[in-house]
Amino acid sequence: MLHAKALHGNPYDGHTLGPVIADLEKLTGAAGRRIHGDKGYRDRINAVLAAAGYNFSLLRRWFEDFLPVLLSMFCHRGTTLRPE
Repeated sequence: MLHAKALHGNPYDGHTLGPVIADLEKLTGAAGRRIHGDKGYRDRINAVLAAAGYNFSLLRRWFEDFLPVLLSMFCHRGTTLRPE
C-alpha cells in the first residue's frame, strides 16, 4: 500500500483519482504504471484502516527480524569471543 487519503463526503472516484495519483507520484518520485482500487476506495475509513493495518504488519515483521538481533546483543554483552 503506497497511498491512502481520507476524503470528506462521498466524492465520485473519477474526480479523486487524479489528485491521489499526483500525491502518490510526489511521495514516491516515480510514475505509476498501474493503479488498483476497489469499492472500498469510496469509503474513507476503510482506506485509512487498510493502510494502517498494512503498515502495522510491516512493522510487526520488521520487529520479528530485529528482536533476535537485539536479544543476542544483550545476551552477549560483556562476553568476549575466544578462539577454541
